Amino acid sequence: MSVFVSYARADNTLDDLVRLRKDLSGFCEVYVDDLDWPASGLGRLESVRRGLFGASVFVAVVSENYRKTPWTAWEFGQATLREIPKLAYLPTGRLVAEDSADWPFDRPAYGPCHAGAGTREPGARGGVTGSW
Repeated sequence: MSVFVSYARADNTLDDLVRLRKDLSGFCEVYVDDLDWPASGLGRLESVRRGLFGASVFVAVVSENYRKTPWTAWEFGQATLREIPKLAYLPTGRLVAEDSADWPFDRPAYGPCHAGAGTREPGARGGVTGSW
């Protein structure tokens, strides 16, 4: 199993990310951009793509700025479009599934393709589309 961790850099220190990776890594591979990208030898976007598109589970780290960045919007949208099972890592340290009553994100009203759901890559002309 491979886990992709999506987070707002403004809300998470490297120490936070190392702790989170340790908490999640048990018996699986965990991709954390700021910990894995520099050693990948790839550009940041290509490294993130590989980590995300190869993931069997997507974990969104819920924080104040998570819903405000183009990167996290794109990552979340791609996980939705690719139907990768999603978990939310709450500030309390608890993981919750999409079908949980505690799921902190809006559920799409019209399926994964509604409103463009993060179809534009971060930095692409016109920004990231979709609401969540």
